[in-house]
Amino acid sequence: MKRLAIIFLCVLLTGCVTQTVILEQIPEGGLAAPDDLPEQDTVILDIPPITGEGFVSDPLGVPILRPDTHYADNYLTYSSVRIYEYGDSTFMDAICFNSFTQPLAGGARLVYYKDGKVYGIGDIYTAEGGLTLQVGSNRVYATILTEIDVRLMDFVIEVTKPFKPVD
Repeated sequence: MKRLAIIFLCVLLTGCVTQTVILEQIPEGGLAAPDDLPEQDTVILDIPPITGEGFVSDPLGVPILRPDTHYADNYLTYSSVRIYEYGDSTFMDAICFNSFTQPLAGGARLVYYKDGKVYGIGDIYTAEGGLTLQVGSNRVYATILTEIDVRLMDFVIEVTKPFKPVD
C-alpha cells in the first residue's frame, strides 16, 4: 500500500508541460534598423561657467565646509568610552583615533544635555595634559563636573577649539 501511494504521488507531481510556439511573419521590407529613425534637431546647451567663492580643501583633498569642526568631524573617532565614578567624582576614559596624516591639536569637551539643560561637563585631555592627538590611537580622559549621576545619560562631544594639523 505504501508503494502504491508513492507511485500515485510521483504521477501527480510529474505533470505534462506543453509549450505553444507562435510564429509571426516578418514584413516584406524587413524590420526598421536604428539608422532608419527620423532625424532629430540638435540642441546646443550654453552653460555659463560656475562663478563665486571657491572652496578650500585640506592636505588630503577633502573640502573644508565647516572650518571649526572639519578635522574633528572627518578624522577623529572615539571608542571604548567608559564613564565611571570614583569617590565623589565622575570620569571618562576613551580612545580617540586620529586618521589624519599629521597630529591634530585642538580642544573638545564632553557635555551631558537633557531637555536643553546641561547636567555635566568636562574638558577632554590626553595624558600629557593638552589635546594634541598623534596619528593613530590616543588615550583621552575627562573629569566630569556634575552634581547628579550621569553615567547612563547620553552625551555629546563638542569642539571648543578647532583642531588643526601640527607640523
